Amino acid sequence: FAAAARMLDPAAYPFQVAECLIGQARVVYQKATATTAELIAAREMVEDGRRLLEPLADTDSRQSREQGNALAWLIAQRIADREEDLVRREELLAEVRDNLWLSYESRRSIIRPGHNATERSAPEPGDGLGSERAFYNLAGVNIQLAKVHHKLAMRLGEDPGDAGNLLGQIAKDLEQAANVYATVRALRELRYGGRPHPHLAACVHGQALVAYFRAVLLGQTGELADTFRFAAEAMEQRRKVASGLAGPGSEAVLRNGDMQKSVDFIMKAAAVTILDRRGNMADGTAAVTRICDEAGEEWSSHPAR
Repeated sequence: FAAAARMLDPAAYPFQVAECLIGQARVVYQKATATTAELIAAREMVEDGRRLLEPLADTDSRQSREQGNALAWLIAQRIADREEDLVRREELLAEVRDNLWLSYESRRSIIRPGHNATERSAPEPGDGLGSERAFYNLAGVNIQLAKVHHKLAMRLGEDPGDAGNLLGQIAKDLEQAANVYATVRALRELRYGGRPHPHLAACVHGQALVAYFRAVLLGQTGELADTFRFAAEAMEQRRKVASGLAGPGSEAVLRNGDMQKSVDFIMKAAAVTILDRRGNMADGTAAVTRICDEAGEEWSSHPAR
């Protein structure tokens, strides 16, 4: 992207240069170790690309410009997650959610001329991949809002009224995330006809996340059973995809990035389940530590390769 942007004249190739700028910013957004300064610079790069697209009226340019807008707000979400002031973090995340909704509806209005961009309705099969992906973005910010609302509720624990209102908000946040994952999952199941796919697995994994956070944030520990159900289903899809690329039985299958996400998440869910079963943190932590120690001892004696 960077090499192409240096070679191309923005006046002659505005769409291509914009694509290069937005593409570079997306790489930074997807880098887990990106600093706040890097994220801010990436968001500015997105806006530079969007300015190049602004005069272009064709559908691809309009979609790309709105896609860049969504990316700018997703970058803003990552920056907001680092805000230490919880009240301010909540405000920033709420702003991100509102703008991701507007961006999603704007994507739909490009596909559906005359569509009311303030309607806030779920995507349909005819709305295309762009609208579907834009709608999917809403799940993550709702989970982040649920987490910050929980932290605020813990702070206000001495005031049952305020804490209770926030617990109700957590439930709404997670319900919105659940609706997004279920809606997009249905669309992707229709598209892929039962075949495993990374994007479909991401939706199923998202359903596992919602169940997990209902357990840990709302105390609905019965949801942990659904956590494992969805997580295992997502992991199996990811295993099939990775095996198709690397070959069955290959060590590369478990080193696949999506597989690693599933393994790490299932381990965390298992630890929470053990903590809940033990009834108190001291006994639960001791049980988790014992299991990890046993695994470490057994693995240390595995045959050298």
